[in-house]
Amino acid sequence: MKRILVLFGSGCIGALLASLIFWLLAYLGLGHYIKLPYFPVLSSGWLYPKILWGGVYALLLLIPVLESKLWLKAVLLSIIVTLVHLFIPLPFSVYKGAAGLNIGLYAFLFALLFNFLWMSITALTAKFAK
Repeated sequence: MKRILVLFGSGCIGALLASLIFWLLAYLGLGHYIKLPYFPVLSSGWLYPKILWGGVYALLLLIPVLESKLWLKAVLLSIIVTLVHLFIPLPFSVYKGAAGLNIGLYAFLFALLFNFLWMSITALTAKFAK
């Protein structure tokens, strides 16, 4: 039970920090140069779902594969989470096309970077929490 709580909390912290970094990039105007798909509004409606799903997705770290290599496992899971997001919610519920192609060509790279950042912070937080 303790491991589940640590991973969920770590995922929430990772999602919070990654979301704040994303917002800060857009706020500083760097989003224009890297062609962010949208401008985030720092609000509970934007932030809460990311934090909640960050905690839920962090529970994937419970899968008994690569137990001794938490960071490598986190990187692989971030790629899987990115692919799920790009090929299930984007085309079917948000109607942005497969892999977010209606948003722009950078959507795939942005999603991969964002999920990598989130899962890296999650793995570090979980490691320090032990």
